[in-house]
Amino acid sequence: AGRFPHGTDKMVGQLDIVHAIAERQGLDFNFLIADLSQQVSRGAWRDDGNVPTLTTLCHLYSFAHHRVLLGEECLWLQGFPVDHLDVSAHTEVERIFLAGNAMSVPV
Repeated sequence: AGRFPHGTDKMVGQLDIVHAIAERQGLDFNFLIADLSQQVSRGAWRDDGNVPTLTTLCHLYSFAHHRVLLGEECLWLQGFPVDHLDVSAHTEVERIFLAGNAMSVPV
């Protein structure tokens, strides 16, 4: 629970498993992000500078920051200009839902 004190028991268990796998495989913890809303068997983690697929219920845990990514960060990852958006009327869960429901458009 030390790495994720606000996580559910299931999420903390998944985090421990991903951490053990990452250590065994020599993954880069500076870039490692795991989606704790997915089963460990799906391999929903990356350490190559890319992010696992954003879903409407994702819980992307950053090992470098020792926390789950925020909704605004998820929107930013989708390419939204978060500095110019007012998302204050939305809860954190709604922001993550919006990011997970969006499609990235190449520019």
